[in-house]
Amino acid sequence: MISCLALPTAQAQTTNTFTGASGGLWSAATNWSLGTVPTTNQNVLINSNTTVNVQASSSAGAITLSGNNARINVQTDVALTASGITYTGASGNNVPIYMDAGTLNLDGGAGSITTSGGVHSHLHVNGNVTLNLASANLTYLWLKSGGGAPAQLSITNGQTMTAVITHLASLTASGQSTLNLNGGTFNAGTMVFNVTAGAYTNTFNLNGGGLLTADNIRRDYDGSSVTFNWNALVS
Repeated sequence: MISCLALPTAQAQTTNTFTGASGGLWSAATNWSLGTVPTTNQNVLINSNTTVNVQASSSAGAITLSGNNARINVQTDVALTASGITYTGASGNNVPIYMDAGTLNLDGGAGSITTSGGVHSHLHVNGNVTLNLASANLTYLWLKSGGGAPAQLSITNGQTMTAVITHLASLTASGQSTLNLNGGTFNAGTMVFNVTAGAYTNTFNLNGGGLLTADNIRRDYDGSSVTFNWNALVS
């Protein structure tokens, strides 16, 4: 008699929905529908009018921000790791991620940020931020120097960033915003450089091997300065 061995079946990815009060902590197990803090084996769902604060390095499978003001705040210099992030909801909904500092790591650099359903997807960079991903498709990319350290973001080799509108802004006396293009592709849409508090300089460093495309580039507000450093880049 020939016996047959049962083959292992793939384990279904479960969904862990944030059910705590808006402004609650990612790290609190009681804030989640499964009663546990998310792991890489669990997809995460954050619904409309809900803010989740990330104050310690955290992980998940795929993250979905669904509906108006579904929001993640990465508040400190920590890492948020996931396989990918999707912004979705009704057309015109505003769906943001705020990063005061730290790292957004999507599938070891192979994951993506996607936008669907006609929502306005925002990525706000408020400090020194690292993105480890393959691509990001955004409505608004904001570098907002204000309240903390000057805002800085680097787009590196192998990354493709696409935004409808890109803002480099200095909002307070904390200083300038800096965007570095280091070998990746940046489809910037309309690029706006603005300063609302004093004469500060926002800087765009265009470094070797990168590709920049933009519909137009403008400076808002008298007294503000923009520095472009061209270092072996195609635009």
